[in-house]
Amino acid sequence: MSTAIMIKVCSAEITREDKKFTKMDLYASLAIGKQHNETKNCRGGNANPTWNETLKFTLSKDKDINVEVWDGSFGDDVLIAEGKVVAPDMSKLGSRKSVWMNLFFEKKPAGKILLEIFPEEPEKKKEVTVKKQIPVAEPEVKNEDLGAIKQQLK
Repeated sequence: MSTAIMIKVCSAEITREDKKFTKMDLYASLAIGKQHNETKNCRGGNANPTWNETLKFTLSKDKDINVEVWDGSFGDDVLIAEGKVVAPDMSKLGSRKSVWMNLFFEKKPAGKILLEIFPEEPEKKKEVTVKKQIPVAEPEVKNEDLGAIKQQLK
């Protein structure tokens, strides 16, 4: 059985120290199994980007949420940090779960990212109110009346 989940990528605190990365336009890349989604670049967010973007996934047997944070400010994107967390059981979760996930680069701590995980809300059906329709009679115009109408319009 598969379950639709939503993951809100809130923000990150990158602690990886590297003199090459003084100005960063970071984005987050999330994958569950073969599904893959990305946030937009946080322009000028540097080591503390805020995205507040919600991404949709379907959980089946793959439950690992793989997260990578990339710098997209220099032509070729550069991996800044990555991590993994197991998606919570949505049937036991109820509503939302906030998770600060640790990030690493080459097995060294590189920061953390805040995710909110929650079940997809069912689409609300719009109620349509139908008012009682009153039939309107079409006026009946005969050919001989057309001549009189034309005369009046002149």
